Amino acid sequence: MIETENLHQGWMKKRGDRGTKGWKKRWFIINGQELFYYTSEDASIHKGVIDIAAITEIDSKSKGGFTLTVSKGPLNRVYILDAHTPEEKEEWLNHVRNIRRMTTMPPRGEVCGYRLKCCAKGLDRKEYGGLARSSPYFAIFTDDNQRRIIYKSESISATVDPSWKTFAVFLDDVGGLDAKLLFICSDDDILIGEFRSTLREIIFEAKYDKLVFVHPRKRSPFYKHSGHFIVTSCNPIGIEDRGAYQTFSMPDNSPPIPEYEPAPPNQDNAPPVPGDAPPIPGDAPPIPGDAPPIPGDAPPVPGGTPPPVPGGAPPIPGGSPPIPGGAPPIPGDAPPIPGDAPPIPGD
Repeated sequence: MIETENLHQGWMKKRGDRGTKGWKKRWFIINGQELFYYTSEDASIHKGVIDIAAITEIDSKSKGGFTLTVSKGPLNRVYILDAHTPEEKEEWLNHVRNIRRMTTMPPRGEVCGYRLKCCAKGLDRKEYGGLARSSPYFAIFTDDNQRRIIYKSESISATVDPSWKTFAVFLDDVGGLDAKLLFICSDDDILIGEFRSTLREIIFEAKYDKLVFVHPRKRSPFYKHSGHFIVTSCNPIGIEDRGAYQTFSMPDNSPPIPEYEPAPPNQDNAPPVPGDAPPIPGDAPPIPGDAPPIPGDAPPVPGGTPPPVPGGAPPIPGGSPPIPGGAPPIPGDAPPIPGDAPPIPGD
């Protein structure tokens, strides 16, 4: 029996599993391994009870809501609950998850691994410049020089909120509950984000806002993270059950693991250089005034073409000389040509 008497209490809203009825405000109390709900804070008789040990699935939803699936024999019942704020929702979920994990825990020393079911929420969109949804998978590595892969999930197509299949991870394979691990999320060969943690942290201690994928090259002041990583269920594996699970091995047709190097400091945010770019050594400095003659060009030839005569065209060298005796131009009408008949009076 777990000593969790009066562990947590507060108001939440609840509605039927089919969602056809409206929300009803209820006073919830966690007592032992059960979650009781009442019509009022001072009611002496509970309206209903949820067996936390029988919860088989916890599904977080946006805007404060979440669902608890309870299985008893062949029957399943889904409870739809809504906390007042996201912070209150996470507080309720942390209590429920911790109690659920502890109730299914084998005696100390007999646990050799865990069956985990994980999902992600709000991943970055990667395809087509961020306009389409990704097809993400996640992988777990040892966070050491060897970078040995522990597990790699399947890809879930066209979603930013993937829910991956349940998988098994063993303590002797990762180095124990406190061994450092690297978690990455990727869309084919494009990295979405990464974070470092331990099995102890993601199973027993992690909160919703702590396990987030962060891209190592994104440095915008508005960037926070690339999505949440959530462990939705965890069941310990006893030593006697180890043979029922196979150690993970990479499938032949699995998408590639992205390879990347961390960006050097200030690569993307280098400050601008004040002023114009400095001159390149060896270039000719600018010279005030007219451009100097370019070395190698032919010098001006002495006796070349004389300067133009003001008011007229210069004589053309080698041209025909002027004819002596030629009539100079006379202003006005042309003079009579000698030898022509004189004008007849009376004409």
